Amino acid sequence: MSIQLKKIEKADRGSSLLPAFNQILVNDVVQNFVLCDKFRSIITYKCTTGSCGLKKHLASCEKNSSSSSATQSTITIYYRNNKSILPEKLKKQITSAYLDFITLDSRPFEIASGIGFQQFIQMIYNPGRLSSNSQSIEIFDFLPHPTTNVFNLTYNELVDIFNDSHYDNFESLDKDLLSHICNFLQVFDEIITTLSDETQPTLHKVIPLRMVLIDHCVPKAKDSL
Repeated sequence: MSIQLKKIEKADRGSSLLPAFNQILVNDVVQNFVLCDKFRSIITYKCTTGSCGLKKHLASCEKNSSSSSATQSTITIYYRNNKSILPEKLKKQITSAYLDFITLDSRPFEIASGIGFQQFIQMIYNPGRLSSNSQSIEIFDFLPHPTTNVFNLTYNELVDIFNDSHYDNFESLDKDLLSHICNFLQVFDEIITTLSDETQPTLHKVIPLRMVLIDHCVPKAKDSL
């Protein structure tokens, strides 16, 4: 997969804003996202809808930054200034993989500066270094399944919950009420699943789905007491 950044062609009335942004191309196909040179943010943009969103983005960012000159966006700004011991070829491969990660998972560039992210990468790197003399390592083998820890924590609690002292409490629950509660929460679960989709952008769905939840929480005449 090839990911590139390219200056947006001046083709609309908001062209005065476009030099501050780069188009994102995946396998030479233009995406509906642009990268802000100055504030390192990815914003939704379509030439057919104009540059109103870009103007709002710049205005919002200027409020939080009084002195910052616009520069060409390059991933190398996230490397430290001290001399790297990495070969240049390997460094470029890491840069390319990092760009893939940012674009495919819709993550901010600043994620690499987070302590938690750095500790996680370091933890993966250490066993990889020890295994360098063996066969090629699949990083997937080092990653825990996202449900693993949750399942273990929940399973360990079940023994205490279903002991004799709590069983009577479960027997006294109103089954119909519990069913209504589960049905009510199902909408929240479906929306969380939708917004957690990692195969496509979901930011544009936040406001509409928020309105769905607000409407869902408004009492209705048909609701049971």
